[in-house]
Amino acid sequence: MNMNISDDEIRHDVEEDQTPNGKGPSTRDMANQLRTKLGCKVSYCKIYKGREIAKSLVRGTHEHGYGVFDAYHYMLEFTNPGSKTAL
Repeated sequence: MNMNISDDEIRHDVEEDQTPNGKGPSTRDMANQLRTKLGCKVSYCKIYKGREIAKSLVRGTHEHGYGVFDAYHYMLEFTNPGSKTAL
């Protein structure tokens, strides 16, 4: 049986199955879960890609983090008038 599994389906499984340590399931665990739930084998590459997409949705990207520096700087100055701030 050959099924095409989308990155969205893998992303959904990663978001649902977060472990207490915050790392989420390993690619091997995900492969086993998908084989059990959907009855098909998913490539390591597709699992890895879906996992990375899910992590960036949960944690945010580096670009987004750098993009909010100006807003953070503004809020620091606004909430702490008279303080010296620099970024």
